[in-house]
Amino acid sequence: MNFKFNISKRITIGYFIILLIATIASVVSILRLQNNRSKYNEISEVYLPSISNLKEFEALSKESNKLIINWIYISNKEEKERLKAILNQEYPDLKQRMNQFSDSHDNGEMKKDQQKLLQEYDALITSQRKIMNNLPTAQQYASDSLVDASINILDNEIKPHYKVNSVNLQNLLKRESENLKQVEAGLDKSLGYLTLTMIIMLALILIIGTIASYLATRSITKPFKGLKNIIVSLSKGEIPMVNPTRREDEIGEMTNAIAAMTESISLKAEFATETGIGNYNKDFKLLSNKDILGLALVQMRDNLHRVAKEDAGRNWLNTGLAKVSELLRINNDDENQMYANIINFLSEYVEGSCGAMFIVKEESRNDIYLELTAGYALEFNALDKKRIKSGEGLTGQSVAQKKIMIIENVPDGFMKISSGLGEANPKNIIIVPLIFENEVKGVIEIASAGIFTELHKEFLEKTSKNIAIAVDLISRKARTENLLIESRLLNDKLKSNEVELKTANEELSTFVYRASHDLRGPLSSILGLVYISTAEQLEKKGEQYMQMVGESANKLDRILNVLIKTMSINEGVLKIDKIDFKSMLDSLIENLKSQNEMHRTKFVTDIELDKDFLSDHEILNYALNNIIENAVKFQNHSIPESFILIGVSSYEKGVKITISDNGMGVKKQLQGKLFEMFFRGDTKTSGSGLGLYLVKKAITKLGGKIEFISEEGTGTFVTIVLPNLSIIEIEQSQNSNKYPYLKNVAG
Repeated sequence: MNFKFNISKRITIGYFIILLIATIASVVSILRLQNNRSKYNEISEVYLPSISNLKEFEALSKESNKLIINWIYISNKEEKERLKAILNQEYPDLKQRMNQFSDSHDNGEMKKDQQKLLQEYDALITSQRKIMNNLPTAQQYASDSLVDASINILDNEIKPHYKVNSVNLQNLLKRESENLKQVEAGLDKSLGYLTLTMIIMLALILIIGTIASYLATRSITKPFKGLKNIIVSLSKGEIPMVNPTRREDEIGEMTNAIAAMTESISLKAEFATETGIGNYNKDFKLLSNKDILGLALVQMRDNLHRVAKEDAGRNWLNTGLAKVSELLRINNDDENQMYANIINFLSEYVEGSCGAMFIVKEESRNDIYLELTAGYALEFNALDKKRIKSGEGLTGQSVAQKKIMIIENVPDGFMKISSGLGEANPKNIIIVPLIFENEVKGVIEIASAGIFTELHKEFLEKTSKNIAIAVDLISRKARTENLLIESRLLNDKLKSNEVELKTANEELSTFVYRASHDLRGPLSSILGLVYISTAEQLEKKGEQYMQMVGESANKLDRILNVLIKTMSINEGVLKIDKIDFKSMLDSLIENLKSQNEMHRTKFVTDIELDKDFLSDHEILNYALNNIIENAVKFQNHSIPESFILIGVSSYEKGVKITISDNGMGVKKQLQGKLFEMFFRGDTKTSGSGLGLYLVKKAITKLGGKIEFISEEGTGTFVTIVLPNLSIIEIEQSQNSNKYPYLKNVAG
């Protein structure tokens, strides 16, 4: 049997010896501790409680003896109560504890002495109670016979019993104390033996440990120190030379394993160096299937090889994209040259044999086609077919589907790749649509005698987006130029029409102005004749005719006034004055009093302004007169009294005017047409239908706005908001063109 006394066996024997000594020491210590524990229990459970009870008994005996003497001579109530408490409560409790303690411990002599002590004290208590019964209250103290009898009991019974009891108690205390001291002395001696045993055992363990440590230093520590130095060198990146050893224990095995490991690390370092300089074909032999570092190095080599290929592909891709961007940038002024440069570069960059570039053209919405704009190494007859419709052939199909198409294993006769030395059939064709914002702008088609890789496809797909943007910009640029030309032509035409319209407007204004004045003279004459005729005595028929002529003339006069006012509002220049609303409203109301219905209408005005208000007096007066006149005209005759409330107040940078009435109101379906030209509420209403239309125009010209709320049968509420046209605001408005009709106004 080949027995090896290796390190583990040596350590096991050493530990066994130490464990044996420790076990012996533990057994001895446990036995000693158990003996000590029994002595300690005897002290704590027997002697100390016994002595404590005896001392408490001694204290109660002394106190009760003192109190019974005072009972006779002093007669203190508190002391009497205290004596009663001792005899009736404390002593019975103590007696019970002492009896229970003596019953629970098998000590006949101590129990006998204790019972004797308690019996003597019981006799003593009996005598004390006699005295307490003789002298229970202060009245009995007046009886000399009772007092003398009590003193006699004290001298003949209590004092002798107390003296005997005290002697017995002291003897018992002394004996118990001596027993306690003997037990404590035995406990101290046992502890001394235990301490000596522990010191001896510790000394043996120390000696054996020292010997074991010395042997370990010689046979284990020194070789381990050498191995540690080797490992430290490895941790610093060094690869030391390690010679194998013939030692057959664990240290020998470790030394041989480290030697093999250093050799493996040296080989792996060489492999990593070769991989680092780009030699990805160097072989490497793994130590085993679990050679983690070796597997990691092989995986690293493969990853680096793959990354190198990907980097080369990315560099090729980015270089191509940059070159295309440059071609798009430097040739954007000549689109045909740019297209030619693009197809030439792309065909050569992806190792194509020939290529073509088509651009989407649009003659009309229904006539959209692809036009061949540039080619690379195309056959002469290939240029004949310059137009391809969407969906026609593979090229048109690529446009329709908006995706890249690759045709592999192209059949013979499909097309030829020719050179000065001969012809050949292409093996693959790639068709790439140029898409921008989901619209096809063109197509690139390249044929190759080789194979198009995924990298070629990715490059053409990415660069197609930039080319599509460039094509779209060129197309937009062309359309923009055409639109600019059309815009210039249209602008010139608009300017010509504007001049013509302005001239016509001026001529119309002049005509209206002159025609109104030309009509005013004859119309005034007719009205004068009608007035004279009404003053004369005419026949009834002639009077009716003259009345009809007068009404027609008055109607024509009103129409002329409206026409003149319309031209004044549209073409007139604002004349800014300080507005006195009170005077203006009083004047308007006074002028309306001539109407038949004024006697039943109540006017209420409320004017509150915190600063002067500037506007055009004539236009504002016209607008307010028209609104108030309508309120009077459309009163509700079904109610006894009509009212019109007019309020003027400051509002932001101007004024707010409110006019409300309880008149007929406006039907809901007609409210949207209220400010339209020629609007009448019904066919019975007289007037031109321009009144409220001109009010809206007037308010707008003053820079304000008008709103109304109306309910049929209830009334109408009108709100007008106007800006304060101060001189400063006039100047600002001239700059902002907010009020173009304020030009050339001096104040």
